Amino acid sequence: MIIAIDVDETVVDSRIPIHTEEEAIAYFNQTDLYDNFEPIKDAVESVKKIKESGNVVVFISRCFENHKKSKLNFLLRYFEFDGFLDASKFTHKYIFGYDFLIDDNQKELNHVPPEKRILFKNWDDTLKILKEKGVNC
Repeated sequence: MIIAIDVDETVVDSRIPIHTEEEAIAYFNQTDLYDNFEPIKDAVESVKKIKESGNVVVFISRCFENHKKSKLNFLLRYFEFDGFLDASKFTHKYIFGYDFLIDDNQKELNHVPPEKRILFKNWDDTLKILKEKGVNC
């Protein structure tokens, strides 16, 4: 199966307090944005379990051009995976071919067929849901 996984707030905690649009733009335009982030609890082990069970793991995320390399390097540093898709040029992530999309953003998942969506809350629940849907992991 092809498992697409959103990056921010599913495998990395990239939240910071941003109060203005200017702060947000400055924050997301940092070229080293992901260099000092750590994976979310249980993310590394869970993604490894999904991958080692014979599934294809693809990360899908929206990137500012300036931090795309930093985000990809973060993923390469911590995870084994089969692909990385930058969805920044697309309105929604549903257009990519995958069996399931794991995402923390309900608005994003509203555009995904119900049988393919998994709302991320934590990795224990996510692995449980994948198993219920017939995914080896």
